[in-house]
Amino acid sequence: LIEQYTTALDWLNAWFKIGILEHSLAHARLFCLIIYFKLGWTDVLKSEIATAKKVLQKHKQYSEVIHLFIKFLKEVLKSPQLLAVKLEALEIQLFHIQQNPEKNQFFEFFDLTKWCKKQLSELKKK
Repeated sequence: LIEQYTTALDWLNAWFKIGILEHSLAHARLFCLIIYFKLGWTDVLKSEIATAKKVLQKHKQYSEVIHLFIKFLKEVLKSPQLLAVKLEALEIQLFHIQQNPEKNQFFEFFDLTKWCKKQLSELKKK
């Protein structure tokens, strides 16, 4: 599984090198955050959280979804033992956004709600 995330990171870095289209910027930053989170690279994750927020605000792509995900990551970094509780809360918040036609465009390319469900399922298996 680690190999899959490191391969994904290689592809993401290549994507950054060739240039990310403006409409894909938020997803690219989200994918970085997810990969660093899953690899357990907390120092890199902390740095990427700050970078993602700054870049996305500059490009006016700091959406409610990104805000909620960054908030989730910061909370889990402070209290890793609350991962399941924070994932459940994030899933509920994202579900409500996803139901709103005016706010759900983010989910067209990547369903972060399903990602939360998968993470919770993996936690329950442990």
